[in-house]
Amino acid sequence: MNLARLLLAILALILIGGGYAASQLAFFGGRSAEYARSIDQAPIAMLALVLLVGSIAIYLLSRSEVDS
Repeated sequence: MNLARLLLAILALILIGGGYAASQLAFFGGRSAEYARSIDQAPIAMLALVLLVGSIAIYLLSRSEVDS
């Protein structure tokens, strides 16, 4: 379970850090509006939902192991 938690944390760090870096590059490159339109898409929202559900699932699974 610790490995799954670590992998989820690394994935979240990469996605959040990558998104932040991409937004900064778009801002300083003068493409802020284009970048905002590109991330306001269904696949990005679905990825966020999968990350949220995965985080909740790992929390609940680790909690059930502690209770046992």
